[in-house]
Amino acid sequence: MKRKCILGLAGLMVLGACTNDEVIDVKQTGSIDLRPLIENSTRATATTVANLGSFKVDVLKGTETYGAMTVTGSDNGTKWTTSPLTYWPSNASQQLDFYAYAPTTTTGVTIDNTGKKITSYTPSTTVADQKDLVIAYNTGTKTANEASGVPLLFKHALSQIEVKAKCANANMKVEIIGVKVVSVAKDGTFTFPTATTQSGTGHELALGLWNTASSQKTAYMVRNSAPVELTKTAQSLMPSTSGTFMLIPQAITPWNKQNNATTAGSYISVLCRISNVSGDNETLIFPTTAGKYGFSAVAIGTTDNDKTWEPGKKYIYTLEFFGTDSGGGRFDPDPTVPDGGGGDTDVDTTDPKDGGKEILKPITFTVDVEDWTEMPVDLNM
Repeated sequence: MKRKCILGLAGLMVLGACTNDEVIDVKQTGSIDLRPLIENSTRATATTVANLGSFKVDVLKGTETYGAMTVTGSDNGTKWTTSPLTYWPSNASQQLDFYAYAPTTTTGVTIDNTGKKITSYTPSTTVADQKDLVIAYNTGTKTANEASGVPLLFKHALSQIEVKAKCANANMKVEIIGVKVVSVAKDGTFTFPTATTQSGTGHELALGLWNTASSQKTAYMVRNSAPVELTKTAQSLMPSTSGTFMLIPQAITPWNKQNNATTAGSYISVLCRISNVSGDNETLIFPTTAGKYGFSAVAIGTTDNDKTWEPGKKYIYTLEFFGTDSGGGRFDPDPTVPDGGGGDTDVDTTDPKDGGKEILKPITFTVDVEDWTEMPVDLNM
């Protein structure tokens, strides 16, 4: 359910509690009031009205800067304070343009007559520190909005990536302790939409609002404190302490399965151990050094669901090991741990690094997409 709150941009007094579809009314004569809403989220740490905390609003009057405010919430989004106080212009029909965003620590923001952009937005290399970037845009006048407030629907501007895995083959044991997403855009420049942000089909943020043309490629990695042993039921490989990847929306060029990680395209690689099981006996197949893990890779961007990562969508990649058409994946062309990935003391560095060659057979996968939205992607290893 969406939570509706009216934010007063002067001294605030909360007249009621904020519950599902309940309105908190905060009024001060002549002040600009905002009503923030946030589209549904599926990530445990994604932004909601309750945990929004604070957001910034830049206000334009035509080409002139009219105000810049920081709105701070407390009590799970039921109380708000604004600094500085901002009031409607005396001309009651004068339109104002409202550009809002969170987190308030976002850098590279320009809202003026030269442009409305967030330049070189860069997700943290540490996945647990990646933030859910939300933005909103609307217009308002004193006549239309002084009493009711200006509605601001915050949209998720990033793409959310989750990786799951499964193995139904009782003769194969697969343990995964980490997962990385490789050769994706490191940063991007976001241009605010020129239409009011709204919910529902047809009102999604366009991929074209992001420009990654000058972005370098990078990798992001998470790891669990203990390995996940795969079963026939897909399990998330994302640690509860870090949540999912929050990455730049972009077109995905699939890894060409060649041994060149810098030009070969995008892929997912899992840090794993693979063993053959026969009765009570287990024989380590990959990697070759006992007690270590090795990287097994699979190309992404190969399905209709994940040729592009779009803003506000969640892409769920489900990797299948040792299924009807799948095996153990391929050797990673860059079997290293990227910055923020937790170090490589448990990674086997003795195996030949012939990236692209099969580890028994490739992984297969599927991709699901939802609105946050999730995009499932099933991949055969």
